[in-house]
Amino acid sequence: MTLFCFASDAGQDYSIIDRSNGMARLVVTDGAGGWRLRENLSYMPRHQTDGSALGTLS
Repeated sequence: MTLFCFASDAGQDYSIIDRSNGMARLVVTDGAGGWRLRENLSYMPRHQTDGSALGTLS
């Protein structure tokens, strides 16, 4: 098991991720002790205006 912990203000807007049905790609086991990326078939790209209130990093 792998556990990742991030501060609640780590920069992700989880409501946008939820509306998109998760991330575009998922990290899954390759069955041989490693990992691989696979497409998330349920993913829906976010609307252009989602995240516009998040601002930009300077």
